[in-house]
Amino acid sequence: MGRTWLCVLLLTCACGGDEDNEPFDTYQECFDAHVKADAKATHQEVIIDCCTKHEIADAKPACGADAPACINFLTDNLDQLSASTVEVMEACQMYEAQGAM
Repeated sequence: MGRTWLCVLLLTCACGGDEDNEPFDTYQECFDAHVKADAKATHQEVIIDCCTKHEIADAKPACGADAPACINFLTDNLDQLSASTVEVMEACQMYEAQGAM
């Protein structure tokens, strides 16, 4: 058992794991993890990544069918101090324009 666990751990580290598709229990957890992992990313990029690339509480995409639904979702699921209203609005417009739904 010990060797198997070590092999899995080494392969995960070597291959970078599956962080691009990691599920999160809450949207805030996803946002915080992305901001911490990539300080150069804009809040809009992080918002879109969490909306499209990650399953949030069993939903993917997580942020709704259009920009207004996205804004409503983020209003309910993202701390107001995490991103400004303008950043949320711009990210949701980009989310809708990309056809992410």
